[in-house]
Amino acid sequence: MSIIKSRDFRAFLLLLLGLLAIGLFYRYHHVQIGVCEIRAEGYEKKAALPISEPSQRPQTYRYTCSIHASFAQSVKVGIAVDEQLRKLWLNDQEIALESLRTQYQKPLLDDWERGFPFVLQLQKGENILMVEGFDQGGRFGLKIAQSLDLLEYLLLFVVGVLPLVSGLYLLLFERLLGGWWDSYRHALKMRHWLLAVVVAGIALRAALLVAAPNTMYQHDYQGHVDAIHYYAEHPFTLPQSDKSLQFPQQPLYYWISAGIYNAAVALDAQEHEAIFAIRAASLAYAALALFLVYAMAGLYLQSALGQLLFVGFAALTPSLVIMGAVVNNDALNALLGVWALYALSSYVRTCKERYFWSASLAIILAALTKISALLLALYFVAWLLLLYWREGADRRVLQWRILGFGLAVLLVFGFALLKAHVPVNGEFRFVNSALYGNQIIPALDFGYLFSFYFSALIDAAQSHVTSNDAVRFSLPTYLYGTMLMGEFDYRSYWSSGGFFKLVSQLMLFLGALWVVGLAAYLYCWRALGRLQQMLVVAVGINLLLVLQFLSQFWVVCNSDFRYFAPTFGAVGLIFAAGIERLYERFERIRTLVSVWAVLLLAIQTLWVLMLLVKV
Repeated sequence: MSIIKSRDFRAFLLLLLGLLAIGLFYRYHHVQIGVCEIRAEGYEKKAALPISEPSQRPQTYRYTCSIHASFAQSVKVGIAVDEQLRKLWLNDQEIALESLRTQYQKPLLDDWERGFPFVLQLQKGENILMVEGFDQGGRFGLKIAQSLDLLEYLLLFVVGVLPLVSGLYLLLFERLLGGWWDSYRHALKMRHWLLAVVVAGIALRAALLVAAPNTMYQHDYQGHVDAIHYYAEHPFTLPQSDKSLQFPQQPLYYWISAGIYNAAVALDAQEHEAIFAIRAASLAYAALALFLVYAMAGLYLQSALGQLLFVGFAALTPSLVIMGAVVNNDALNALLGVWALYALSSYVRTCKERYFWSASLAIILAALTKISALLLALYFVAWLLLLYWREGADRRVLQWRILGFGLAVLLVFGFALLKAHVPVNGEFRFVNSALYGNQIIPALDFGYLFSFYFSALIDAAQSHVTSNDAVRFSLPTYLYGTMLMGEFDYRSYWSSGGFFKLVSQLMLFLGALWVVGLAAYLYCWRALGRLQQMLVVAVGINLLLVLQFLSQFWVVCNSDFRYFAPTFGAVGLIFAAGIERLYERFERIRTLVSVWAVLLLAIQTLWVLMLLVKV
């Protein structure tokens, strides 16, 4: 009986049940789409999905695909035809498209990038899906990908994801991180409601992962995929940095993603399924980062409100939710940045060697993901120097640690130089950015650097990278807007009914709480503890790197908040620390601040849920 009641037994049981449920769900819900036969006038071919072929003239193509289902079921799929979807049959029964045209106000079903959703009523065994599309010339093609509806997602999350995550948490969390807080357990005071916010953040990312197509809400998608393909085929050969958009990037993310890609291909996954697996890895990075944020809240913040705001910022801010469900190296970089900040904080408090090596490892891995993460190395060195001059410090030990860490950083920086070097012209190419014509910032002057067009942002209800408004030509305004909702265009969702634009405007209005937190942090900086004070150093170095990047390529997309990925944790702590200080000093506004905070986190969650419905 004691074994059955033990924590480890329950953890293993939950883990086993979760894995079993997910496996059974995949086995019986997932449908296999076989090779498709393509027919057109004077053309006949068989090809695996996704299909994209060159064409010489306008022509109608008919695709016949076999779908195998384990049992009779309805499945949600996305279907995209290059260029126009004309007709659709399932098992010789034509599927009416008029309601779809009316629903999306699209007289022509011609969205090759995102396609359109269908619910197919499959019979047990083989099903024949026929798709007729028209191509104007250039390229023709077909993409089909299975998705989940809301009820299927809820079922999968309750019976599979929830026990799996709970089992992993019970089994690993204290083993991996327990020593980090045992020496100062009194300072952490974790709350179950904080864990609930973390789980909510993971659930939102998981929902977006299964609801959105692989190419939606992406930055430089094709560049990332090209780099993954390269490393999948040539894992030990560094590419020349100028040959593809993401080739100058550090390789750690692409090595990991290439391993996932090759494993998926070895399991007979199709291209879109392999890319989906890489997106799922982004969800895993985000989930681990949220658990670290959950554990770190008590290190920096004393009040329940401060901890809620910090965890809520990391878990529920829409742009960070999106980042945890797409193909990108920022999710991994953010995880390593939070890990580095947590380990560094532990080392500053205890000066124990294991925390020093933990922080060093996290920073080195972050710098192998994106070279900009070397700012964390500067931040760590600043802390080591402060500790060196602290009374009673063991300076001899610190000298050797500074030397060892410095040599490791030098090795990584030298590797970055080697990777960025283009031998023919002797250039070091760290990025492949350019001056895109419709994004050029007129001048990096005082107005651009210090203006804040709050009313214009509320009116625009978004911070789109190519919008025709003042938002994108003000660095603080654009950073604020992209911090909350990214730099994407949501206008197509406004016209389809509902209150999406109104909710967007309300979120941007309530998000001013983060601006208040930043102002309160700067105003009360002298009264804060040393750990909180030093946060501004990390974020300040990050800001200088962004400004340096903008001075080279003065285009709007280079001022996106995602460039603060290594310091997302520090940014959230600054906001929360400022608001916590404000809450402590001014009793009269405590109710206002508390209500404001809860409303902001609630409206951010609502916005993401509405986005899922729109997708």
